[in-house]
Amino acid sequence: MDENQYNVVTISEAMTYHSHEHYKIFVVLVGKCEFVINGVYYCLFRGRGCIINPYVVHGFCSELYNQVLVMNIPKDSIEEDLSYFHSDFFYIDISTQRLITLLVCDIQNNEFDSKIYQSVNNIMLWLLKRCCVTSSPSKSVSKLDIARIENYIQRQIDKKISVAELANLACVSKSQLYSLFKQQIGLTPHQFVLRKRLELAKKLISEQAMPLSQVAHLCGFSSQSSFCQSFRRLYGYPPIRYQKFSLENPRSLI
Repeated sequence: MDENQYNVVTISEAMTYHSHEHYKIFVVLVGKCEFVINGVYYCLFRGRGCIINPYVVHGFCSELYNQVLVMNIPKDSIEEDLSYFHSDFFYIDISTQRLITLLVCDIQNNEFDSKIYQSVNNIMLWLLKRCCVTSSPSKSVSKLDIARIENYIQRQIDKKISVAELANLACVSKSQLYSLFKQQIGLTPHQFVLRKRLELAKKLISEQAMPLSQVAHLCGFSSQSSFCQSFRRLYGYPPIRYQKFSLENPRSLI
């Protein structure tokens, strides 16, 4: 893709890492995509976008069908435009997604004209800025989709899961995520993730004979020690005791 080019592309399954001298804007129009930016994992769903600064190492992949708007913009031509994006991540509404897709498809299906090309580029930037100014996702979300968040946690359970990831998934700020979690389930995001890890650990211990170190690893704990401490704090007894009871009483669990 040339420096000034924009396009709607399909992200492949293979994660590749690189950096650029220019800004990159990604907007997921269909499906979802996984990004690693400066070593931090993010998952962007339909309607979510991100800005990647020059020289920042990043990679992306997707196991599902997807369509992603990619815009490459020289760093000396976007500094003022970037002031509208109050975060490196943003949200656009469905009507704007459709309009952007139509604009790109139209210019791809017709003979290239530099003036029209530049006009469409300016229109798309204006549409993105308008969404960031008038349609902040943190203002529009009043209730979390807990099932969606739980499904994401289950798929990433063996990895580190940050509050920023969950906020990005829910299209809210980190502070609003804390507030909505407390309102809906009475736990902080960290407590919720920890509980899901421990629920899985309990299930693995009762159903499969495996070392506690392996259970800790599969459930995303940094060490067996931290796993044992967390397990005992929540359930009131150590995992070794639960494991022994499960082996002796397979049909009757604590």
